[in-house]
Amino acid sequence: MITSDWDKPFKEADYIIEAVPEKIEAKKEFYEQLNQYVNDKTIVASNSSTYMPSQLVKYFKDPKRFLHMHFANHIWQFNTAEIVGNPQTKQSVIEEVVTFARKIKMMPVVLQKENPGYLMNAMLIPFLSSALYLWATGVADYQTIDKDWMNSSGAPMGPFMTLDMVGLRTVHAINAARAKENPASKLIAEKLSTMIEAGHTGQLAGEGFYKYPHPAFEDPNFLK
Repeated sequence: MITSDWDKPFKEADYIIEAVPEKIEAKKEFYEQLNQYVNDKTIVASNSSTYMPSQLVKYFKDPKRFLHMHFANHIWQFNTAEIVGNPQTKQSVIEEVVTFARKIKMMPVVLQKENPGYLMNAMLIPFLSSALYLWATGVADYQTIDKDWMNSSGAPMGPFMTLDMVGLRTVHAINAARAKENPASKLIAEKLSTMIEAGHTGQLAGEGFYKYPHPAFEDPNFLK
């Protein structure tokens, strides 16, 4: 069921997962609204890919019932759920969320403490950032970078194919947030803005770096 009603759904919910855009003001506004309706037993989680629990928990009224549950992209295929609490999260709450993850056929991965990017993105983001830097600074075009990575490592996808799957709006938001401190991120955000304005936001839009549903990497001659 899809609804814009804040009252009954939130008052009766056992578990809420927030997945609003990766903009701190949008998340802050969501939690301030949620606090007015959510009951005192509901567990609340964020699916944020870039913020940590300690950065968002201040917006929710009960830290003991707040944690993060981050899903991998294409969860129907890569069914990983990374779970981590803030310093005040009750252990019983984490255990309940682990049980829930298993019930919905996810593989729960529990972190012992919070970390930027959890586990998966902590490894993935530096890799993707390196590829974006090579592209944005003109070292090589995205097809060449993908071909090199795939042929050299045996990986089924290159970094720009992965970026299309993630969605370029999210990638842009991450780099735009770092633009003031990082000139490379500023350049990457500017180049991605041009693509996004043209509607090339990734796989779900039908085009990002590649066109879909027949992206270049499905071409048997792509690596030749």
